[in-house]
Amino acid sequence: MKSRSSLLNQSPELSLLQFQQILVSEGIQNTEQLKEIAKQTIKYLGGNHDARNSLMHGQMLETRWYESLAAGVPDYSVYETDYYLAELWACWVVYSRRYLKEMEKATSLLPLGVLGDINPSVIVDVGCGFGYTTASLKQLFPNARVYGTNLPDTLQYRVASRMAEMYDFTLVPDVSYISEQADLVFASEYFEHFPEPITHLESIIAAIKPKSWLIANAFTAQAIGHFLSYSVNGAPANGKITSKVFANTLKRYGYKKIKTKLWNNRPSYWKEITNGA
Repeated sequence: MKSRSSLLNQSPELSLLQFQQILVSEGIQNTEQLKEIAKQTIKYLGGNHDARNSLMHGQMLETRWYESLAAGVPDYSVYETDYYLAELWACWVVYSRRYLKEMEKATSLLPLGVLGDINPSVIVDVGCGFGYTTASLKQLFPNARVYGTNLPDTLQYRVASRMAEMYDFTLVPDVSYISEQADLVFASEYFEHFPEPITHLESIIAAIKPKSWLIANAFTAQAIGHFLSYSVNGAPANGKITSKVFANTLKRYGYKKIKTKLWNNRPSYWKEITNGA
């Protein structure tokens, strides 16, 4: 495993500038405004609740999403709004980037760290957004075959396509396009965006039979694209119940949750049990 990834070590300011340049190349006009929204969102996600006051558009977008759920017609167009693009960027900086940096440390799981314990040859980053996490995984494991999945015909997909060319990973619409077993599936706030997350989890297991998972679910958190209630075994379930069934489903398919030194055990590390281990 490579000891450090240049994307992980790159300052958020420099990364944001690179991101802005890619958006400009895709014809996005208001990139300066998006930069400011991204900066304020980073502050808010980092604990500065005063920054929330400058994110009124985001609050309106979240309201719009939950009103659409109440009407029974999820408004997936929220994913294409300028604000959501900025929020995706902020989530990379505050969450995914930090996860990878922490899991790289030996202290996260002695003696080699979480990532060293997995040492994957085939990696799948599901719901890869703009592809920064996917690109970082490729830099951390340069000899691995790395895939990212995202919805085609979206701005996210176009930006991720550019990242795939720049950082040598493969972008596909979903896991059905991957014809090999995955050593690792990385899923950061991904399953919350599906009304039937357990069914979706099982479809991924059936398609690529992952040997291990790194998962950061937030079924109980309210956010743009998250559901208030999920369908679990054909019945409605709140986030707490969904989270419990999700974990039990992984156990039922032969995975064990590995205790790590990561803060709040997040992301959770699940490993396939083999030979009675």
